[in-house]
Amino acid sequence: MIRLTIAALTLSLLSACGWQLRGSEGLPDNLQTLHFSATDSESDLALALVKTLQNYQINLNDSAEGHYALRLLKESEDKRVASLSIDALANEYELTMKAVYSIRSATGENILPKALATVTRTFEHDPNDALSKSEEERLLKREMQADLIRQIIRQLRFISARQ
Repeated sequence: MIRLTIAALTLSLLSACGWQLRGSEGLPDNLQTLHFSATDSESDLALALVKTLQNYQINLNDSAEGHYALRLLKESEDKRVASLSIDALANEYELTMKAVYSIRSATGENILPKALATVTRTFEHDPNDALSKSEEERLLKREMQADLIRQIIRQLRFISARQ
């Protein structure tokens, strides 16, 4: 009983100070329905973006008429050597993910004809531990993708709040 009371008190104090889980901010009311399209609708980024929009309780509409429209125009990934060891082997890699997108208002006005979201990260590479480093790279790419989506959602939130 005491644990339950302490947990309830802690939660009420956290909510009273305005604390929220990351990514749990709401979206403006005028953004309850959205038209989303992508050049490659089966890409990992497009599918993750759709899932995120649905988690925000946004109705995805097939028609752009009368609704905000978000279009994922282009996405790219790049991997380059950031540093070399004394043996001229890759010590670190730099990963870059980019997404070019556009946002149209409900009235059809191009608010952002071409916006760019970019995320860059570096990670150490050890050829003696290739299996765990490839898993680390995979997880890093997933985090980078989530960062790209947060940038797009943040821009969408800002634009729809101004309208």
